[in-house]
Amino acid sequence: MYVCLAACRTGFLEECRPIISLDACHLRGFLKGQLLAAVGIDGNEGMYPIAFAVCEGETKDSWSWFLELLLADIGSVRERGWTFISEQQKGLLPALATVAPEAHTRFCVRHLYANFKKEHKGKLLKDLMWAVARETTRFGFEAKMEMMRNVDVNAYGHLMGIDCAHWSRHAFSTWPKCDMLLNNLCESFNSKIIDARDKSILTMCEMIRRYLMKRIPRNRDTMLKKSGPICPRIQDKLEVNKEATRDCTSTWSGGSKFEVHCKGKQFVVELDKHTCACYRWDLTDIPCKHAVSAIAYKKEKAENYVHHYYKVETYLRTYSHLIQPTNGEEFWPKEASDKILPPKMLVQPGRPKENKRKKTADEARRISHKLKKSSAAQKCTNCGQLGHNKRGCKVPAKSNDASEGQTEQRQGTTSTIGRQNHVSTQTSVARSNGVGRSRKAAGAGVGKGRAGKG
Repeated sequence: MYVCLAACRTGFLEECRPIISLDACHLRGFLKGQLLAAVGIDGNEGMYPIAFAVCEGETKDSWSWFLELLLADIGSVRERGWTFISEQQKGLLPALATVAPEAHTRFCVRHLYANFKKEHKGKLLKDLMWAVARETTRFGFEAKMEMMRNVDVNAYGHLMGIDCAHWSRHAFSTWPKCDMLLNNLCESFNSKIIDARDKSILTMCEMIRRYLMKRIPRNRDTMLKKSGPICPRIQDKLEVNKEATRDCTSTWSGGSKFEVHCKGKQFVVELDKHTCACYRWDLTDIPCKHAVSAIAYKKEKAENYVHHYYKVETYLRTYSHLIQPTNGEEFWPKEASDKILPPKMLVQPGRPKENKRKKTADEARRISHKLKKSSAAQKCTNCGQLGHNKRGCKVPAKSNDASEGQTEQRQGTTSTIGRQNHVSTQTSVARSNGVGRSRKAAGAGVGKGRAGKG
């Protein structure tokens, strides 16, 4: 079942950037399956849901069916120049190659790294891969890839086997006005509907519709409270670039071009075409620090050079299309067409769960003969009482000085007892030696007397 609400479609087509995030998530209710979603991005870098569908699984047929309906609603790739970003889901890439072969595609770098680290581990390789993905110039890309080659040749070959136009900013098209590397838009949408995914299909769709109906006026009213011509998140990025201009020095050539020196490097900025040699202004149409330095040289405002996608008025027009409320199911008209049947029960991949028999309330439970640790008597080593241990004792613990004193006292008592035992042992030995000598002397005297007498 495919759902594309008119308010979401109209708002996306009028004022959102031409980039679409695709993803799928599992249904957790009685009827298993997948929920496919297409999500755009608004002027404040937030998600903007476009359409969703319920299908039996992530297959090429399911994705092809979903993409055909989606493009029929929002227009073909040739008309609009759509760019798709995804996590390379099963069956999605073949479906895109069939339905929209001319579309630009990007891959989520987080999932690319998840496959990369299976064979190439280490923080150095991780940092190098992300640095290569964030690089905006061809020369910087080649320099960082050469560094990776010196560290690990196999890791270098792994990344070179993937077209850099799918995952590195220096090769991205400037048409979408977006430098996004992650597929966070769909993940944010999936996290918002997590409670609806364990319901039946119709109930889930109604919960998603109700969530979208509340979200549009809430975002609109929040933006109305903001001041300034630029959306808040874009304004924050612009302020960071303004702070970074303290390291930049601009030289005017007399026309619309400037030569900007920054930390030993120089870049050509052309204000009329909104371009910079660093390629950051070209990608997002948000002035980079070099462009802000050139704009400040002309004593103009950087906000005037921001694309209209990021204006507050554009954002308000995006969220001006409302989803209308509907009556309950009992008010729906009865159709004379064939009755819609529930989908077939399909065995999902993975280990099946055990279906244990549920015991009745009056059924006796089996008594274990083993004594559980929780039922055993506990004795506290701090206060000596039963029922808890030292960790849960409320009596203040004994000080270390007292315990050291007791230890010294016990040691002193032990040494005293040891000396007494030693002295008594020596006395006993001396006495026994004295008795022995007297007995020997007496025996000797008796022997002499007998000998004399004889």
